Amino acid sequence: MTNEKEARQKGIPWRDSLPFVSTYYSILAAMAGAILALAIGDQEIKDTWYLPVGLLALSMIFFIWGHEKCVDALDEDDVDKYLAWLLIYNLGTVAMFFGIATYIVLHYRPPWAIFVVILILAVIASWKWLCDIRYLLFQGEAEYEAYRGELLGKRQPEKDPDVLMHILHFFRQLRKGKAEE
Repeated sequence: MTNEKEARQKGIPWRDSLPFVSTYYSILAAMAGAILALAIGDQEIKDTWYLPVGLLALSMIFFIWGHEKCVDALDEDDVDKYLAWLLIYNLGTVAMFFGIATYIVLHYRPPWAIFVVILILAVIASWKWLCDIRYLLFQGEAEYEAYRGELLGKRQPEKDPDVLMHILHFFRQLRKGKAEE
């Protein structure tokens, strides 16, 4: 690799985060594989194995495949390939949450109310990744290009506060108010 190419590649957020992303994909694939192994050997779900095993296998495959393609994107210096394969990562994460939820439901066979709660929890746990899928597929061109520009280091990332950040801010403001009294 030439010094010019090395200098050009430093300070590019999507490239700088890829070592973490690579480790993360590996951990998620191992986790999905471990739960998959547990589900495959579970005699409690021998007649209804296909849904949790299918979702967990799909999840593991998506994490492994996504990991490979993200490394390819790094090798090819292609942020668009990286963004396209984020879609597979997001689908893999959603599949993992629903695979775990269906495994729990089929193994323990809870009453309908608990079944519904477990599915609602799977939706809540998956919500961020479902929103990311929607964003990647349907976001307007200007917003998508702005995000792409953030990944390339051409613009500052926009703050995207989530529920936990709002809760923390609320409690910090309460504490600040009490300290001023």
